[in-house]
Amino acid sequence: MKMKKNDMAKLLGTGIMVPSIIHDIRGYLSVIKAHAQIGLKETSEEKAKERFVKIISKLESIEELIEVFRKFYREGKVVRTEIDFYSILDEVLSVLSQKLKGSINLVKDVENFKLRANKIMFRQVLVNLLSNAIEAVASSDEKTVGIASRKIGKKAYIWIFDTGCGIPRRYKSKLFSHSFTTKKDGTGLGLIITKNMVDAHGWKIKIIENPGVIQRKLNLNSNIKTAFEIEISDGVAL
Repeated sequence: MKMKKNDMAKLLGTGIMVPSIIHDIRGYLSVIKAHAQIGLKETSEEKAKERFVKIISKLESIEELIEVFRKFYREGKVVRTEIDFYSILDEVLSVLSQKLKGSINLVKDVENFKLRANKIMFRQVLVNLLSNAIEAVASSDEKTVGIASRKIGKKAYIWIFDTGCGIPRRYKSKLFSHSFTTKKDGTGLGLIITKNMVDAHGWKIKIIENPGVIQRKLNLNSNIKTAFEIEISDGVAL
């Protein structure tokens, strides 16, 4: 498909801005981290120390994520290690713990498997998709968000689903397009970045046309309205 001129301009603009934005963000993070480290040294209260430790830990995670994207942007490299799906999912759910509080029902129907992947990028893919699912159920009567996984032969599949309002058919073909968004304050970058990270591993991601298929496959009572599938065909440990 031929890219339109305005789309090309947006891409070129993004390419020019990315290094500058990364530089600025790293600068801000280093200042925040320095203050947190000073606070950790100066305080004597245990609860305050615990909070500073958590702040520094999260800042280090952000720094790690930025470094992965910087290398990928500059060199196009995806450095892989062998990782365990269960352990990554635990990290993802820890990151999203505050968002999952309250009336949201989390469904986990996962089979463990090992794979070779970039840990930071893989974790971010799951965080992005689950965050979208959590936002989708915010105004729904049934607030169910779920993740499921299966290893089938030499491949593994991950499904992330929700009982939100669903995505109109006319939008489904545009979901992974640059700058497309249905959110009032959205940038349209979330899903395209997610897809780029999946593509970089040689995997596939798609939205399930009929979410009921996942509902029946997993024998769920919830009324699934939206479901994404990640097909991992490269790097699954046999």
